[in-house]
Amino acid sequence: MPRFQGIPVDEQQAPSAARRGGRFGGIPTDDAADFGDVQVGASTTARGARARSVGQAIQRELGLGLRNVVEGAGDIVGIFTDPLVSLYNWAGERGPTTTSLVTGVPARRWPAEPTTREAWSKWLTAAGVPSAETAGERVAGDVGRALSGTALTMGVGGLLGAGRAASSSVGKPSVRRGIADFLIAQPVGQAVASVTGSAAAGVARESGASPGIAALAGLGGGMAPGVLRYAGEASLRGLLRGKSGDQTGKMIDNFAAVGATPSAGQATGNRFVQGLENNLAGLPASEGVMHRFVSSQGDDMRTGLSRLADRISSVRSGEDAGRAIVSGISGPGGYKDTARTEVRSLYGALDSMIDPNLRIGVDNTAKTLKDLNPVIPGAPSLSKLFQNSRIEGIAQALQKDRTSAASAASRPDVANEAKNLRATLEQRAKDIDFLNQQNAVEAARLNQVRRSLGQREIEHIDYPVTGKEEIDAQVSELLKARADGLMPYESIKKLRTLVGEELENAGLLSDVPPSKYKALYAAVSRDMQAAAEQEGAAAVDAWQKADKANRDMMRVMEQVAHVVDKKGGPEKVFQAALAGTREGATTLRTLMDALPESGQRAVTSAVLRRLGMVPPSAQNVEGSVFSAGTFMTNWNRLSSEARDVLFKRYGPQFASDIDRLAIVADNVKRGSAVYANPSGTGNKVLGIGYLGALFSSLFTGNPAAIAATIGGGAMANALARVLTSPRAVNWLANSTSLPKGAALASLRQLASQTDDPDVNALQDLVATAEHRDEVDDHTGQ
Repeated sequence: MPRFQGIPVDEQQAPSAARRGGRFGGIPTDDAADFGDVQVGASTTARGARARSVGQAIQRELGLGLRNVVEGAGDIVGIFTDPLVSLYNWAGERGPTTTSLVTGVPARRWPAEPTTREAWSKWLTAAGVPSAETAGERVAGDVGRALSGTALTMGVGGLLGAGRAASSSVGKPSVRRGIADFLIAQPVGQAVASVTGSAAAGVARESGASPGIAALAGLGGGMAPGVLRYAGEASLRGLLRGKSGDQTGKMIDNFAAVGATPSAGQATGNRFVQGLENNLAGLPASEGVMHRFVSSQGDDMRTGLSRLADRISSVRSGEDAGRAIVSGISGPGGYKDTARTEVRSLYGALDSMIDPNLRIGVDNTAKTLKDLNPVIPGAPSLSKLFQNSRIEGIAQALQKDRTSAASAASRPDVANEAKNLRATLEQRAKDIDFLNQQNAVEAARLNQVRRSLGQREIEHIDYPVTGKEEIDAQVSELLKARADGLMPYESIKKLRTLVGEELENAGLLSDVPPSKYKALYAAVSRDMQAAAEQEGAAAVDAWQKADKANRDMMRVMEQVAHVVDKKGGPEKVFQAALAGTREGATTLRTLMDALPESGQRAVTSAVLRRLGMVPPSAQNVEGSVFSAGTFMTNWNRLSSEARDVLFKRYGPQFASDIDRLAIVADNVKRGSAVYANPSGTGNKVLGIGYLGALFSSLFTGNPAAIAATIGGGAMANALARVLTSPRAVNWLANSTSLPKGAALASLRQLASQTDDPDVNALQDLVATAEHRDEVDDHTGQ
């Protein structure tokens, strides 16, 4: 087999070598006579070609086509068989001999075997199939063989893909599927690369270039279409969205999350494109396209927002949300009922540890009552005008209960002592009265005797007898003496309950301001705490739990009372719940924490659905118009704390979806503001200018002007459709990469033309790497 530095010399290259003196690169060939014959034959056949008939020419072209197809298939098969042939031929070479050194033809142990293409080519020649004679036919043959090889590999890929689809489960990754997808990747790119690569290599060869230069020309020609396409795509994408498509892809994902698609300007954030879209919205030829896109996008965003709201609640109106608030706080089973039940249960646990008759001090309560009605020094009469009569009455009653006989009599031990004293005094009075009666009888008998004896009668004197008034007075003095300024625990507990109820029901028209009841409530609580401390650590712990629960309930009710009691119906209640949310979320947070989950979801759902509602003056009959600008205005009216309270209690996914909706609305709003002016005169001027140009061209009757004006409108319409096309927008987000088939086709062409083992190895390496990437893509690794 003829070789040049290890590269087999194709018979198709032999004529060129023969024309250089029967040597190829200065090394004698092993068949110089044949080359000479071809040289002469070429001249002869060139003259004969001019004398062929049309039928003979057609028959020749068909034969050349057949040769190209068969030899192209041989190139593909040779990828696998030629390395074995080369190994066989190398093993058959002998060491240098005198003859081989003189002739330049290596000595062999056995005849060399031809490559696959050489063998098939000789078989075709023997069968009478014509071969290329001119440079043009040889270049055309290169192209035909390259296309045949490309078609064969894609056909194999198609068969593998069909077999895989029939025998494997859908979507199941496999090596076979990876190979199939690899072979049929970029079919047009492979075909174009095959044509350009083989043509470039053939032209270089026929121009006298060395095999290495011809191979490089083929590689460059094969890569050229892909490189040009890559450069064009990269330039356009870079112009519209910058170097990376990551941000564009993220924005497309954000729109998709709410069920909408962005325009090119919205997806890329390119201010030039955004301004172009706004100007297109003002041109009559493209206004309809842009208007339909904006309207459809608004509907999609409204639908996406409603879908988000439906995930947590079906409540849609502020009226229903207001009813949910009132029911959740004050209704049966609402916060107030459940909180009271819990507080009573905790106080019940405390009461079980304290004797209800335990005497406790009320110094805190007495002092607070006195402080609530201070006396102006030196102006006692004026002080009365500023003192609260209800508080004063409570203070006097407390003092009386602490120090009065009646208070002492309420104590069992003191009551028994007073009872015994009264019984003793009453029995003594009876005894003295009986004695006085006996003395009176005895005195009468003695005086009768004395009268009979003529003696003077003696005067009878009764012992003093204690009357009822005196007994009552003595008992009262005893009770007063026993008054200790303390009160039973049960009395103070009931006092605290009554004060709490008064505080809960206190309003602007109440006799006692809520602030005074609050201070009194705290004072009574401190006195009760002292009673718990007398009973030990367990009672103190029970007291702390009950007191905290009670204070929490009162704090919540105090903060939400103005919301729940808002006059004007449920709508006003809902509005009151959101009052102040621009600066913070104190009331809203307290309210939402107090509501049951259904009430929380109702409030969030109603707020969410109202964010994008335009004012009534801009609303349609159905009330379904959504505005990204209105959404962002209402969104920014909510403080970050309020947004957290409303949207971050239903899981991270819901919160993320809400944030993405806000990002999308902000994107749409900002994009519409580019190149826009408040009066909208810019778009109006564009529209009027276009219509003026159209009417002017029609009146002048100039066909070129009419065509240019209408064509400009058509271009504007087409551009508007492209900028709002989801496929175009998705294309902007994709990364720019060389077509997969171009490099493979170029390397295949290079290997077939040079038969260089190094080039073959490079081809195998690239093919293996691309195949591995394909398999990894399918397996998700």
